[in-house]
Amino acid sequence: MASGVPGGLMVLVGGLYGLYSIAVGDSYYAQQSIIFLVPGAGLSAVSYNAFSRVALSPAECLRKRDKEFYKVADKLNEAIKAANQ
Repeated sequence: MASGVPGGLMVLVGGLYGLYSIAVGDSYYAQQSIIFLVPGAGLSAVSYNAFSRVALSPAECLRKRDKEFYKVADKLNEAIKAANQ
């Protein structure tokens, strides 16, 4: 996520520079769009790879769900014990 937002913003700015360069017909803005688009796309790709490894991987997702489940189960067990005393 940390690289996804800046990457997305850089792609957006690069796209806007690209559209402006088409409208105006100036090659300077086309160069500026490349300066923003290429690193922005790279950051977005890195962010996607990191996110998909954690969130879309069944092993990681199951481990995280199990951890949350055990936290909730422990809290419920403590509340039940406290209520029975």
